[in-house]
Amino acid sequence: MDDLDTALVEDSEDLTHAEVDRSIITCGVDELIAHVKAWKCERCGQPTEGAPSNHALRRRAPHLYARMRVVCANPEQHESTLVFRVDWLQSESTFPNP
Repeated sequence: MDDLDTALVEDSEDLTHAEVDRSIITCGVDELIAHVKAWKCERCGQPTEGAPSNHALRRRAPHLYARMRVVCANPEQHESTLVFRVDWLQSESTFPNP
């Protein structure tokens, strides 16, 4: 079973209630990308620098979450973690059966 399959069937112990509460609900990949691009650093207000540096899928039934670490464009490279609800990744159209 690969990581995505595991994420779809198990509740993730390392996903906190605070992360679930502050998660951003998304309806598709374009909306998720738009949120990442629009992100501004909480410490200095700079935008993100490129793509997220790390990401992971986490499950909290009945929802699926994507946790992403982003770094701002400031030379100090402040890190933040964004959490998105990505239930659309669970749909049959996203993962068709062979």
